[in-house]
Amino acid sequence: MLSLGVWEARRGDLVRARKLLNRVLVNQPDNSLAMETLGQISEAEFRLQEAKGWYEKALELRPNSTNLKNHLGRVKRAIRDSVRIGN
Repeated sequence: MLSLGVWEARRGDLVRARKLLNRVLVNQPDNSLAMETLGQISEAEFRLQEAKGWYEKALELRPNSTNLKNHLGRVKRAIRDSVRIGN
């Protein structure tokens, strides 16, 4: 189910991908790849606080992940920038 969720996200069906990945987390609550992908989906939907939360959870499980650190840094900058311009 994880692979299908990731595939759906990559092909652009974010609603289906989110449903599949949430199901993965019900059975595997420590699946950091599902969390990372949910973060990417949230970010693509401009749900930046939600994306930040997913990336932080995934980073707790994979603290040395450069990709997760980059994702989180990008989202934090976007949040900071949106506050600056009043969004």
